[in-house]
Amino acid sequence: MKPAIAVGLAVLLGAACSDADDTSDPSGGAVASIISGIPESPDRAQYLAIADQLCADLGSGNEIGEPVDGTASIGQIDAQYDAIDLRIARLRALPIPDGDEDTINGILQAYERVLTGLDELRTAVDAEDGQAAVVVTAALGGLRSDVNELVMSFGIDACHL
Repeated sequence: MKPAIAVGLAVLLGAACSDADDTSDPSGGAVASIISGIPESPDRAQYLAIADQLCADLGSGNEIGEPVDGTASIGQIDAQYDAIDLRIARLRALPIPDGDEDTINGILQAYERVLTGLDELRTAVDAEDGQAAVVVTAALGGLRSDVNELVMSFGIDACHL
């Protein structure tokens, strides 16, 4: 492993463990620590290694888990929303390699569409609208597939949903 990647991963892992109680930052306070540990202009290999690590290591209680559907509780939907939101915040904190801006921004926008779908599912479940929940669940499946296709084709293997 290259020294810059090792340093970035060490800082990332330390941030994931030590700053988890900082509620002022949706990434658990890790944003500043992550950024300080990686090069200002990482190459793609460095970016992929660190992004994979942060997606794989969100910490206990922040796992994305199985896709939720219309049978999920509000708590399950909210937990999944929070875990995906944390992933977005951490990915957004990483400096993007030159030339990959459009791809990374497309990935982040795809994740945000999943969050919008989870909001819609929460609304349907809260209203006990089974028909709307079925429609939203089907749409969420497509949105998740979009994220998975984008992250896997870019090479961020651990960031799939």
